[in-house]
Amino acid sequence: MKLSPKVYQHRFEMQVENFIDNFSSVKANQLKELFLAISGGADSVALLLFANQLQKKNPQLKLHVLHFNHQSRPQENLREHNFVQHLCHKLNIYFYSESYKGVRHKEESWRKARYQFFEKIMKTQTLFPKQSQLWLAHQGIVTGK
Repeated sequence: MKLSPKVYQHRFEMQVENFIDNFSSVKANQLKELFLAISGGADSVALLLFANQLQKKNPQLKLHVLHFNHQSRPQENLREHNFVQHLCHKLNIYFYSESYKGVRHKEESWRKARYQFFEKIMKTQTLFPKQSQLWLAHQGIVTGK
């Protein structure tokens, strides 16, 4: 028996919600704000689309997309920025972006600047600190903080 894509999508969503409920300090249906680190890659876009579906089930949930431009590949970085910004506009999701301003193009410098950006936006934009989370998707690994 062949299952439809909607059945697979529903199963995926339920598995992720169960994961959140089992390993997060806040249950999926109690979240008020999600800050999503979105690069424009397939893993982070999948995370964004999942969060958008979660918001449909939980209309009180406010989504914020945080996009950090590492300035490592100028043309590709600009395309990714524009893609993520356009997707957020289409989905009616808050979009925040910042570009790397340092001179050292090393992974450690990028990571530090990226997390400083995330922290700055979360401090200034969150209304419900105890019911907010930062979600990251990176190279197939999804984490919640």
